[in-house]
Amino acid sequence: YVPVIPRDTVRYIIHSSLDDLNFDPDVMIFTASAAQAEILLRASSYSTGKMWNAKGSTCLACYWFYAYPYLTGELNYGVSGLGFSMKAREVLPEGLVIISVPGDMLSMLIENLEEMEWEPEWYRLGRDGFVKAVKDMEARFAQELPADLVWEE
Repeated sequence: YVPVIPRDTVRYIIHSSLDDLNFDPDVMIFTASAAQAEILLRASSYSTGKMWNAKGSTCLACYWFYAYPYLTGELNYGVSGLGFSMKAREVLPEGLVIISVPGDMLSMLIENLEEMEWEPEWYRLGRDGFVKAVKDMEARFAQELPADLVWEE
């Protein structure tokens, strides 16, 4: 089940920082904190509503970050410290979110990042403010719906 790129399909892999990127990548890999990753993942589904799906395995974890998006056109993500070789080689500190994005998805991701609110108001309300806002919204929706569609506890 491990994704394998057919022989002679890929001639080389280039790593570049975003500042030095001077080519259109087939796959772009981001390493991010959880807060940064939330923004990127939300942007990946902002215009499509598409679900996120993480694929990986203990061994050959890098295959899932390189080959899976390349072969499927699907975004993939995971957490540093879960893959055996990356952990043993101390490639990254534990706990970073690694997001690999197929090149064909990058323009949509950038457009969504430009359009969407990076820190929605809901995040700034705090726990109690969020719970109150949801209850207020539910009450408002209940008033707008026909009586036979309203569900009460």
